[in-house]
Amino acid sequence: MNTREKILDQARRLFNDRGLTTISMRHIAEALGISLGNLTYHFQKREDLVMAIYQELVTKMNSVMEELMHEKSAFVQIHRGALRSMEMFYEYRFFLIDLVFIMRNYPEIQRHYMRLQVQREIQFLALFTQLQKASWMRRAQIPMEYEHLYRRMQILGDYWISSAVSLELDQTPDFIRRYHRIMMELIYPYLTEQGREAFEKLNTESV
Repeated sequence: MNTREKILDQARRLFNDRGLTTISMRHIAEALGISLGNLTYHFQKREDLVMAIYQELVTKMNSVMEELMHEKSAFVQIHRGALRSMEMFYEYRFFLIDLVFIMRNYPEIQRHYMRLQVQREIQFLALFTQLQKASWMRRAQIPMEYEHLYRRMQILGDYWISSAVSLELDQTPDFIRRYHRIMMELIYPYLTEQGREAFEKLNTESV
């Protein structure tokens, strides 16, 4: 691990443990045992560090999404994609814990994150369509029904870690899988009998 990677790793750990707004460049330098000047040689300000960590997260997320695209089952793509995303976001949990602050103070990240949400919505709606064609998910019964389903999933995806931290649940070993189950159960009322059988089978296999 080179110096730049060590800085990013240490900054991420500090942001995760103590929150983005409480950690300064000096805190990071002290934790690394290097001078502030050495740190600012690699990253001039905290904003540069946050941007680099975000880009690191996005690269990892894109890799996961590309890997899942090879799965033939839309159900598997949704199920595994949600779990992998939640596991990865926990490694970078400060981003979701401090999401409102970041969206207000990092316009470049906000613009990219909003574009990413648009892409994810298109992907999920396409997967919902595949499930309907396979008779695993019922047809929409009211306007925008599946768009709103995705919106509920997106809201939970953005704030589940904040909920866990607020309730002090993030220390338990299985809490990510429990929140993943909650996420997947948003889909359950929309499934046909065949879809519910597949749902239970997939959840049993993942235990």
